[in-house]
Amino acid sequence: MRFSSISGFLVVATLLIVATCLTLRFSSFAAEVSPLASVRDAAKEVFAAGTAEDRYLAATACLLRANELAAMPEVLGITGALYHAAVTPLAMAERELDIPRPDAVMQVATEDLLLISRLLFNTQRFEPADQLIELALQRQDEFREEALRLAVTIRFDLGRDQDVLQHCDELIAMKPDEPEFYRVQMMVHRNHGRWDNFVPAAEKAVKLFPGTDWPLLVELADGYTHLGRSKDARRIVDLIQRNQPGLMQRAPIVHVRLLMQEGKMKRAEEILEHVLSKLPEDDEALLLKGKMLVAKGEFRKAIDNFETVVRVMPSEEQAYYQLGQAHARLGDQKIAESYLAKHRELLDAKVRLFKLEQQAAREPYNTEVRSELVAEYRSIGLDELADFWARSAVADPETE
Repeated sequence: MRFSSISGFLVVATLLIVATCLTLRFSSFAAEVSPLASVRDAAKEVFAAGTAEDRYLAATACLLRANELAAMPEVLGITGALYHAAVTPLAMAERELDIPRPDAVMQVATEDLLLISRLLFNTQRFEPADQLIELALQRQDEFREEALRLAVTIRFDLGRDQDVLQHCDELIAMKPDEPEFYRVQMMVHRNHGRWDNFVPAAEKAVKLFPGTDWPLLVELADGYTHLGRSKDARRIVDLIQRNQPGLMQRAPIVHVRLLMQEGKMKRAEEILEHVLSKLPEDDEALLLKGKMLVAKGEFRKAIDNFETVVRVMPSEEQAYYQLGQAHARLGDQKIAESYLAKHRELLDAKVRLFKLEQQAAREPYNTEVRSELVAEYRSIGLDELADFWARSAVADPETE
């Protein structure tokens, strides 16, 4: 594991802490040291703060206590320096302490690693937060579950999806009756369009949830429609409509997709028209309407519809494909070929993005790869995903 970049988020210290080899375990006496308990409590107050002012006051108190702890010898001083480094931005203070060496950090108690990692994460210093979490995960102690939960949160934001799924698997083994870990896996699979993985996770979450989670059932029905499992989707939609009739109105696209699979085009069209009357640039509704127009042979109307789709969602490769097909049916071969070429271009771009995301997962601190992802997503108009990768492309915003 690399710790070199942790030092990047602090300037040169006025206090140098030299780690020494300890024969006593830190945890055996940590609870007896009131300065350590004090800084831990102060860090927890930062997380509990409800307003920016309260958070600033709590961070200032934490910084003062961390200063006191950093002046103490050996592991206590190392721990204090880490807390000081983590809370400094929240307290809006000047940096004073340098981060301890990696071999020294390895002696810090797991409870402190987790609190410090969370402070770093909350100030968008993703790389050092992730490094401390990695150290905590190397241990098998009473904080294992807490470490895994925090690792899921941090690594989801870093785009380390495979790690997130593995951490969830371990949490599921520890807490087999809790649905929340399956819901995290659902988010990961949905983001990648892996509906064949999304649906089993959703089914397990539904079974484990106490009572009935109706929005979760809508998500499961959505997954079924993406897999073409219309009978399973219909069973759930009917259940929702009997018990929560207003809920499907808030998820009309799921309902429309199901109706189209069932061949109930008239009802699907009615719902789509209602959606588009309120949200005329809803790209998913427009895409479904365009497919419906193509099925009816109304190619000119379909073209107008798909042109709106590519204007509001330029990364939607299916719209370019449908435009190509519609123009081809009208005999406009040159125009058709230009749209089909754009469709292939977008598919190639998404293949490149997939490969870059896989590389980013293997190399979590490679900011060049993340910057490439930002540029690629921007180039195809997916600004939200570009912003996601832009956050994790900056290891330490304070040094930018």
